[in-house]
Amino acid sequence: MSAENSLVLVAEAAKIVGVSPRSIRRYAKAGKLPGMLVSAETWVFQRADVAAFAAMPRRGPGYPKGRPRKPKNKPAGNSEGVSC
Repeated sequence: MSAENSLVLVAEAAKIVGVSPRSIRRYAKAGKLPGMLVSAETWVFQRADVAAFAAMPRRGPGYPKGRPRKPKNKPAGNSEGVSC
């Protein structure tokens, strides 16, 4: 088996791509990163697939956008900060 076709686990894939292991699992579950689930929580990936995925832009259509954020509460009253 050549180095390009070797298998990597989630932790190593996360280091190659530069994201968290949780993100790697999320990409795999969503079908964005080709991989194989070999047990209840163990994913394996071909190194070449991980390298190709790492070269793709991570922002844009088709990628998870992260956790939704709550809007910031603005203080009531005058928005310019000038008192009357």
